Amino acid sequence: MFLLKKYNITVSMIGNEYLFSDYEISKKIVDVGLDNCSFFVDNFDNFDDIVKSYKNLKKMGINVFISYTLSDNNYSKYLKKYLIPNG
Repeated sequence: MFLLKKYNITVSMIGNEYLFSDYEISKKIVDVGLDNCSFFVDNFDNFDDIVKSYKNLKKMGINVFISYTLSDNNYSKYLKKYLIPNG
């Protein structure tokens, strides 16, 4: 990533919320030039890791994007529980 930063190229990564929930690992990756990170969430069973990863990266000034595919199968189980108050 250092070479990309030398040419002022923005570096983005699709990451794993488990990996970035560890602050020290997150810091090492960010220190070599990460600008943006994206997570794809397929369920919210790991909600604590998602939040921890998000907070770790935001503290370091990284833009964080979280993607989620909404379907009939997961709507009531996850969205109502975590994202829609009194759902």
